[in-house]
Amino acid sequence: MSVVHDIYDHTLLLDRAARGDLLGYGFEQNGVTSPAGNVWGGPQMAWFTEESVARNTQGWVSAIVAAGAGLFPTQIN
Repeated sequence: MSVVHDIYDHTLLLDRAARGDLLGYGFEQNGVTSPAGNVWGGPQMAWFTEESVARNTQGWVSAIVAAGAGLFPTQIN
């Protein structure tokens, strides 16, 4: 385990966001979750590959177009 993972506590941060102690919390999600509070779980991505950049771009474009139509398919809470 890395030093970052030794001091990083995902469950604690989700709890703090749910209680309003954090203004917001974003993370790469391992699956579909429904946390409370201002929380955003984005897709896991391998940065700096042509495929990951294309996938990320397509995801953002799709989310923005959907939001313009009043739909939020990537919303998790």
